[in-house]
Amino acid sequence: MAGPYVVCGLGGERIMNYFSRFIIGTGLLVGVLVSGGCRKHTWRDQPLRPEDTALVDAMLILRCNDLQTKAEATREEQEKQINDLNLFFVHKHYPSVANPEVRHYYFSSVDVAKRLKLTNIRLGKYRLYAVANAGGRLCSDSHHPTEPTAVGESMCSMTEDQIKALIAEPWEYDLTRADNLPMSSVDENMEIKWAKHEGVTVDEGDIVPISITLKRKVAKYLLSYEIGSELAGKLKIKSIGVSNVPGRVALFKNSKADKFTDFLDNGITIPVKEYKDPFEGNVPEEDPLVFYLLENMQDPVLTITEPEERNGRNAPTYASYIFLDGEAPDPEDGASRQYGFPIYLGNNMTTNFYVEGNAYYHVHLQLKGLNDVRISSLKIKVIQGFPNPIYVNQPEEAIIEITCVNHFNDLLELVCTPEGANQPQFTVIPITKLPDGSEKEELPLQDVAPDGERFWYHVLETDNQPPYERTVKYKVEYIQGKTSRPIRLSLMLRSRVGTVAIVDDNFTVRN
Repeated sequence: MAGPYVVCGLGGERIMNYFSRFIIGTGLLVGVLVSGGCRKHTWRDQPLRPEDTALVDAMLILRCNDLQTKAEATREEQEKQINDLNLFFVHKHYPSVANPEVRHYYFSSVDVAKRLKLTNIRLGKYRLYAVANAGGRLCSDSHHPTEPTAVGESMCSMTEDQIKALIAEPWEYDLTRADNLPMSSVDENMEIKWAKHEGVTVDEGDIVPISITLKRKVAKYLLSYEIGSELAGKLKIKSIGVSNVPGRVALFKNSKADKFTDFLDNGITIPVKEYKDPFEGNVPEEDPLVFYLLENMQDPVLTITEPEERNGRNAPTYASYIFLDGEAPDPEDGASRQYGFPIYLGNNMTTNFYVEGNAYYHVHLQLKGLNDVRISSLKIKVIQGFPNPIYVNQPEEAIIEITCVNHFNDLLELVCTPEGANQPQFTVIPITKLPDGSEKEELPLQDVAPDGERFWYHVLETDNQPPYERTVKYKVEYIQGKTSRPIRLSLMLRSRVGTVAIVDDNFTVRN
């Protein structure tokens, strides 16, 4: 019998525009498993009888483009790895339709050149659920280490509904790693049967091949960008991150994260680490950054008709997006200003917010200007800094001004942190401008959830606001209660898209 094979790959592409350009492609990982080598049995083309559900031993062969295992696999080879293979066979008729038998086969490591054996599998029609790279054996009462040696060892007490509800939660998740990408498949009409019928006694090798198509529950992203002439030499990309990164994925249905517990670090930006420095100049299309995201199929927003409307105010709360944290001179006074470039992911440039498993996306950004309503900016001006040294029990003041543009549904928090201090006290006082141009100090803000030496203050909320610019001013009063060794005093502004240092310096404490 001709040897079967597994075709693994990502390919195809289509092009669309954002305030950048997106190139999107899809592909499938296809696995073919073939049976062969079973006990002799006589097939009867009759209503279901005991001999029609007899136990047989099936040999499976798994190949993946004749891939040979290497000590240092390339990214493309890692994308094809199949480990922790779980097969759930739900019999359609045995012992009854209402109470089907469930058999489970687990292979911790799949060698593409190795024959896999399914011991004690029944003839008949099945619904087959296959999972790979989900972290281990998924049926706790199926005890065989690689394959069952007795009938009972292949039995699984999980119901079909429990199998359908299986969730994968990668225990180690680096966005740039390609190995152990979760994969799954469902075959509603799989059958284990003899190749010969009608009372003819068959020999070993006469089992009809079984085909399984595995699909990744992970999307592959290629990210590149180019800085236009207007910003060349001015814009510096300080960091690249991905926000709303799913930390779990449903294996047998479309996976849609719908609460912050479904995300790594509760949706806080996770840096994309690569083996090169992407922050000087462009990242070319032919040499992009590469990362992987678990499937996150957020609902479309049909009211979006223009690319400019794909922003944080209109996007689904839990939609995944790339965030480029940049810095450029302010057009008015030349002072440094932080610029944030959020790129919401999806299959088009308007309504769609899918991160679709088993798909490959090339996101190419053309950064031309800073006046796009999708681009947020944050300008922080230190009007007066803390003096150095700081004296015990003497209030010291810093005054800062924050100008926020196009931050959507965000909460900005001032984080005050004295490292190494002993009994510090912070007071944050809003300063408002009166009609006559004078300034007035308001009541101090209450600190929010102080954590050890860290104190948080809510200084600006932008919930459900249209694109706008707003400036707020604060006085931060600091008192060092006791003599301390030299301290590191930090003031930072934190938002859902990152953290910006305002003051971060070493201070001497004196009596």
